[in-house]
Amino acid sequence: MKVLHVVPSLLRRGGGPSESVPMTAMAQAKAGIEVAIAFLDGSEEVSLKTLEAERAGVRLVRIPGASNLINPIGFSLSMARRFGNVAKDFDVIHTHGQWMFPVWWAAYVSRKLGKRLVMMPRGSFAPVRLREHGWKKRLVGWIDRHYANVADGVWATAQSEAEEIKAFAKHARIEVFPIGLDVSSYAVAETRPKGEKILLYMSRISPIKGLDMLAEAWARCGSGMGWKLVVAGPDDRGYAGEIKNVFARKCKSGSYEFRGPAYGEEKIALLSQADAFILPTRNENWGIAIAEAMASALPVVCTKGAPWRCLETERAGWWTDASEEGIEHALKKLFATSHEERLAMGVRARRWAERNLDWSAIGQTMKQSYERICEGV
Repeated sequence: MKVLHVVPSLLRRGGGPSESVPMTAMAQAKAGIEVAIAFLDGSEEVSLKTLEAERAGVRLVRIPGASNLINPIGFSLSMARRFGNVAKDFDVIHTHGQWMFPVWWAAYVSRKLGKRLVMMPRGSFAPVRLREHGWKKRLVGWIDRHYANVADGVWATAQSEAEEIKAFAKHARIEVFPIGLDVSSYAVAETRPKGEKILLYMSRISPIKGLDMLAEAWARCGSGMGWKLVVAGPDDRGYAGEIKNVFARKCKSGSYEFRGPAYGEEKIALLSQADAFILPTRNENWGIAIAEAMASALPVVCTKGAPWRCLETERAGWWTDASEEGIEHALKKLFATSHEERLAMGVRARRWAERNLDWSAIGQTMKQSYERICEGV
């Protein structure tokens, strides 16, 4: 079986898909699928996971083009000309994301060539995402709805996203597959020092991530509690400067620190040095950063904008309302938790990740889904 993944971008600063699409491809390759990834390749560096996937035998199909302010939908004449010739050799075309030319064109070509089409919207149909650039999505939304309805499979990362997809495209044939991890690659500190404690945020610096709500909550309860907030991640279209000004106005100097993006070993090191993790997101179809924090044995504070109820059921953190008050309430609970209990929460988080996020099992399940789709079941 041959599967061609199509994603608009795999830039190093591109966030979750730049990590999880290559990881998905590697897991499928280990399951015995012949896998390739087609993406728009601009002048910037691709993610380390993309390079790792290439070394592991995943073929990369680099197509000239890029999404930017002048070309927000990522139109690529090269893709329009070349993609059909690439796609003809594959059994399944598997797209990632929505609202972009590479996804539309891949879906169109798959239908034209009679290939099986699997789509993974990755949160694109969540109500909060539909409101972003709402005029654009009202204008072109019929394209995304049509292909989601006629696709052979639409994959959600959680049941909550499956419900959002069904509300947008009522005829979509939905399956749920979590984004996995190589849990063993994440370091777990044997002990954590009892001095100043670090609360780590590590994700894109973007309005959707809720850093403005975190700033308000941190101003109210973070200063003077023996904790320091470390914010790490790539800037999303200049938002880092704006949110830094918010923190400077509202929060005590020295109680927080902004770092740039962290990749590879630097990312693993930051996670291993932290005492807890936070993602105050307004909306997340999955949230690979949470999975990485749990694999690193960290207790986690996450809002209900992401599907991580297991933080409560596994007693591995706090799953709170996506509001300033909800985040403040969870932070106060974190600050009141003893060093020993935080370590125990981290152990429970790691064990949950080992049980539920192992790529080898997920890759085999994905292969079975492709086989059913190809057989028309």
